[in-house]
Amino acid sequence: MSSSSSSSTVPKQQPSWASSLVSGASAGLAVDIGLYPVDTIKTRMQSRQGFWATGGFRGVYSGVGAAALGSAPAASLFFLTYEQSKARLPLKEGSFLLHGCSAALAECVACAARVPSDILKQNRQAGQFGTYREVISHIYRNFGVGGFFTGYLATLAREIPFGFIEFPIWEKLKVYAARMQGREQVTPFGGAICGAIAGGIAAAVTTPLDVVKTRSMLSIKATETGSAPFLKTMMDIVRTEGPRALTKGMLPRVIQVSSGGIIFFGIYGWASEMTKAMGFVVSTVVSLVVTASGVGQGVVGNRSAVLVDVGFQAWDNAKVFGIPLPRDGEHQDQRQGRQSGGKGKSSSGTDYGQHQFKEQRDAVLEMYPSHIITPDITTMPLEDPVKRPDLWMPRQDDEGDEYFPKASDVGRFMRLPRDELMELLPEGMGGELPRDIMLIKSRQRDLGIMLRKVTLEIMRQLQCLRDKPSFQHARGWLLDGKKGSGKSGVLNYVVCWARLNGWLVVYEPLLSRYNREIAEIKRSNAGLYIQNEFSQQFLERTSIRNREFFEQMPVDMSVYGRKALDGNDLNFTRRLYAPLIEKAVNKEIVLKFGEDIDLEHLTAEQIEYKLERMAHYRRDVKIPSMTTPLPEPGTLWDIVDFALDNQAYACQAVYELFEQLKVQTKFPLLIVCDEWCEAFPVSHYVSMRYENTIYNGYIPAYHLTMSRLFSKWDGDEYKRGVKLYGTSWRFRNRRDYRPELCGVRDDEIKTVRNFSKHEFANYVGYYRLMNILFNFPKDKLEYFYMLSQGNGFQARRLLITLY
Repeated sequence: MSSSSSSSTVPKQQPSWASSLVSGASAGLAVDIGLYPVDTIKTRMQSRQGFWATGGFRGVYSGVGAAALGSAPAASLFFLTYEQSKARLPLKEGSFLLHGCSAALAECVACAARVPSDILKQNRQAGQFGTYREVISHIYRNFGVGGFFTGYLATLAREIPFGFIEFPIWEKLKVYAARMQGREQVTPFGGAICGAIAGGIAAAVTTPLDVVKTRSMLSIKATETGSAPFLKTMMDIVRTEGPRALTKGMLPRVIQVSSGGIIFFGIYGWASEMTKAMGFVVSTVVSLVVTASGVGQGVVGNRSAVLVDVGFQAWDNAKVFGIPLPRDGEHQDQRQGRQSGGKGKSSSGTDYGQHQFKEQRDAVLEMYPSHIITPDITTMPLEDPVKRPDLWMPRQDDEGDEYFPKASDVGRFMRLPRDELMELLPEGMGGELPRDIMLIKSRQRDLGIMLRKVTLEIMRQLQCLRDKPSFQHARGWLLDGKKGSGKSGVLNYVVCWARLNGWLVVYEPLLSRYNREIAEIKRSNAGLYIQNEFSQQFLERTSIRNREFFEQMPVDMSVYGRKALDGNDLNFTRRLYAPLIEKAVNKEIVLKFGEDIDLEHLTAEQIEYKLERMAHYRRDVKIPSMTTPLPEPGTLWDIVDFALDNQAYACQAVYELFEQLKVQTKFPLLIVCDEWCEAFPVSHYVSMRYENTIYNGYIPAYHLTMSRLFSKWDGDEYKRGVKLYGTSWRFRNRRDYRPELCGVRDDEIKTVRNFSKHEFANYVGYYRLMNILFNFPKDKLEYFYMLSQGNGFQARRLLITLY
């Protein structure tokens, strides 16, 4: 037992499961067997037949077998539940309510093992049956399995108040006794005396409940329908025998519980210390064997370290097998000299034994130094956490206008309330921003998006284009870079800024969804696969933020109706029927002019007839189109609204919308798409048409209508619009590719680099401000920057895992 002066820095440790089970079983078995005669006398006094009629002082050990069978598991379950509940209940530590509720929960669990044995025991004590076999057969035959739990609620009605009173008093008395003795914890004997006092008080208060419980259990012999309810039994006792009958057996019960408390709590305290000591001995022996065998550096060494964890507490006592261990800063020879000072000469055999143990002890200390096992947290230096001033950028300048960032603002964050961010990005957020938001515990805190150098360059170019009536020779930009460099973050920032500054933004943050997620597809005559379901979802997301723009933009009827259901040009779709028409006309020519006619050399009359019949058939061919049900839409919103109500025309509506956006000049237009590289590999859809091809049975993504729509680099076709696309290497490794094959010029490619040191420091400071990281030390910034190379993806994994 350590002194109070040194133990103030040692945190109070919770007993292990094994300690609670072994200590509880030992205490329960000792008290139930030792005080069994007193319990027999109390049961006979509380019986309805009376003390002498049920046997008096004869056979006071009758039923002791059932008591021994049920006491050990009941006490083990009680202390296991009690100690675990004290550690887990959300109540104030050391409070009366915490100990009382823990004891009540423990009684509910322990009574499940105690009640069946009590039924067998008390029916034998009362002399109602001769053997256990008679008791068991009578209960099972008349009441079934539930008969063995007769009086369970009555037992809880007694035990819960008993435990609720006894254990808080016991815990408080232990604190007072330890304080009087000048100790951190009371000795096992002191705990036994405290338990006796607490048990006597609780036993006297709960004697009426014990009388009702006993009568309820003894009613098995008296009735064939089971025991009477608890309240009915109590009322019968008061009505037939008077209120004083509820105090029958109080004296032997108080004597039994008080004397039992000495044994019970004394054995429990002693067994707890023994289990701790035995656990340390076992762990130390294992460590010595592992060290001596020479495999301490391998896998067995790791397992021994886990076993040694059981005995870590004993290092604070500075003894192994009764021989002191050296403390930090103390030389082993000094400690040995202090031990041998004032003693006589030892024998050679003792010297040899001490020498052998010293070698073993040094081997253990070399593998598990005491300063590693039990570090003194009071002497550990406090590290300076990361703090970044001016992390947020202002939303307005000194004159009250919208603040436009400067080069010195690179690395700072644009501050947005959570609701405003959701309004600015209703289509979703690209990259890892959704995961970052999920890591933030607070749901009301403002969020931030970092300003990067590339972001500032694009914003300045967009600012120059915004007020121009047309964007001549400006097609857009393609963002490229390594995985985790922050390309999606740049897109998120630009979209938010553009929408705050009056731009019409069409944003697709997750292009890979169209070739990876499951939805209905239909093959058109042109070989494309129509995705009406995805098209309708895209229109829904786009219209949330852009409906006001669409309602103000009139439809150009010279452009409207040029697209077919699959998004192809309508004239291209018509040409697909030309071979069929020509074949049908040739048959008519043969029937009219005879079979000997040469179809390659027709006369003028025959050519005129052929052209007339072909024009007739072309007029009869009807290409399905939304122009039939919607011939004259007024605004772009009419097209979008029609597609939201008619899914069959959703794909054509998306292509018609983009055709109208190409010719509009009312608003500055920005089309943003993330994961652009996912529009070119094969999709997860399969088709027999692609068997024995380079696609190995999978449909290419650019044959799906939605992926095909965004795959084109055609920013020059928009009169007042530009495109901003970003690559993503989340699903595949980044490899050499040729953007020029898609029409992207070198000057249109912007490479996003990893974080600079300044940006990385702000990134860590933002995580700490959002309580994602806890006390990240400032002096480790360069170390983690070196490990992650400034890559946001790698930095996120390292920081979240370690801090």
